[in-house]
Amino acid sequence: MKLNRLTSLLLTLSLSLWMVGCGVSYRAATESKTPTVDKIQQRGTLLVGTTGDYRPLSYKEPGTGEYWGFDLDVAGEIARKMNVSITYVPTSWPTLSADVQNPALFDLAIGGITVTNARKETMDMSEGYLDNGKTIICRKEDATRFTCQEDLNHPEVRVIVNPGGLNEKFARENLPHCTLIVFDRNEEIPDQVAEGKADVMITEITEAPWYVRNNGRLAAPLLDKPFTHSKIGILMRKGQEDLLELVNATLREMKADGSLKDLREKYGLQQNTIVDARELLEGLKGREVVLFVADQDELSPSEVPFPVVFTGMGKMRMFNALVTWYENRTDKSKPVILNIGSAGSAKYPIGTIVNCTHFINGGSELVYDCIDTPGDGCSVFSGDYFMSTQTFSPEQVKELSQKYDLFDMEAYAAAQFCKMHNLEFHCLKAVSDNLDGNLKDWRAILADIRVQFTELLKSCAQ
Repeated sequence: MKLNRLTSLLLTLSLSLWMVGCGVSYRAATESKTPTVDKIQQRGTLLVGTTGDYRPLSYKEPGTGEYWGFDLDVAGEIARKMNVSITYVPTSWPTLSADVQNPALFDLAIGGITVTNARKETMDMSEGYLDNGKTIICRKEDATRFTCQEDLNHPEVRVIVNPGGLNEKFARENLPHCTLIVFDRNEEIPDQVAEGKADVMITEITEAPWYVRNNGRLAAPLLDKPFTHSKIGILMRKGQEDLLELVNATLREMKADGSLKDLREKYGLQQNTIVDARELLEGLKGREVVLFVADQDELSPSEVPFPVVFTGMGKMRMFNALVTWYENRTDKSKPVILNIGSAGSAKYPIGTIVNCTHFINGGSELVYDCIDTPGDGCSVFSGDYFMSTQTFSPEQVKELSQKYDLFDMEAYAAAQFCKMHNLEFHCLKAVSDNLDGNLKDWRAILADIRVQFTELLKSCAQ
């Protein structure tokens, strides 16, 4: 009888422990299946890993511990979408991948992280939202010494990098003959160069302008000729599909409403416009495209793989040419309309090709209307005359060039027509002058632009 009681007691105890264990196991399984965004909202804060050593994208002020930067503003917008606060968690370049994959540390990592295939094999990355590429900073007096990548690849050139990231990887793979210095504190490397303790810092086009603006001893002589082309993205561990979807949706919205462009301008970041143009044209491969061009000097129609309509200069001529084409087309399909041509700009060097997505109809004094198309490209003001100090007062030119990126006489009319007829519209402009009234070489510049456009259209159509 005592044995039966003991057996019963043991069975009851075993059953109780089994039920407790099952309860814990069930709760753990349930929590693991809880969507990441729900977990973050229940917690009330988004945990963001960042190195805090990459100005102007992510920086932690040593004295106050305050974080600031372009990427951190982007992270703040993601947190706002979830209606939660944000908490920054320190990480480092050598430990970044391991930290991202540790679910106990943070939800995502941000701060100058390049999108690479290697990272995407073991982690998830958002869509790219900021152009990037390897470049250098050096002492100002050495700016003429370094004109290309090969100039760095000599034993007498002391190249300095931070450990564990893509800068060190780039230097080891591409500059085997340089004298390589690996320096632990990334944020102090520019001072090492300025003080003559190294000759060149391998950095990126996102970072270099900030250091040059804030240290008169430094220069970035190859800023417009980066050694590589890439995108900055947001890194997170796999299995957080809902968070990745929310992040990408937020980035797309910021591109479409212009807030991402505003942030770039706030922090003085480079936009690699030729990459934007190539990406646009890559996306049009295999689709029916018709080019509308104002001036015959802007394109060689026999050398490009798309039909070309020359319209003549001015908004009215562009609009009328589109009307005539639309009414007379035999095929009633709706192709993509691509307006290419020249434009003036005080912001971009002559020859720069720019993707435009914001179109302003203006005259000498008034802005009459605006049309936006998807994307975070540049703004183009379509006036009735050439925008320069010969046709407008210097004060007007200065005021308008601070508001708008480019100036032409046709783009708005094309955007308006396409909006009226529900046609997909894109616009690429090449900078032909800097609004300074110096138009004596304009036709020669157009000849160079024609070559640029022809090569770009041919390469992206292959």
